[in-house]
Amino acid sequence: MKTLNKTIIALSLFVSTLSFAEEAKVEITSFNYEGSRTRIAELCGKVTGINQLPTFVKLLIDEKSDSPAIYNVVVGSETKFCTTVVTIYGTASASLWGQQNTSVAHVKTMR
Repeated sequence: MKTLNKTIIALSLFVSTLSFAEEAKVEITSFNYEGSRTRIAELCGKVTGINQLPTFVKLLIDEKSDSPAIYNVVVGSETKFCTTVVTIYGTASASLWGQQNTSVAHVKTMR
């Protein structure tokens, strides 16, 4: 009986710590053209709340166009990423594999 009580207490503590765990999500931190007359842009972001490494981020570029582009980025223990993409409309969204788009950005133009 004592073993069962200890098991129940241990499980309840484990479940309560899971409820306080941060949900894994991705955020686009910057999205900028590389020059004034180019379609090349640098997209950077960060991932929070992950507990499995490496983590894969799916980038969807120009989602509403006739031919959106998909880029896949591997994120390691530093939890940040940057990649170069080609964009016509200057829109991007990011998501962790298996999740809906969690971060949307519009490219900032060079001045």
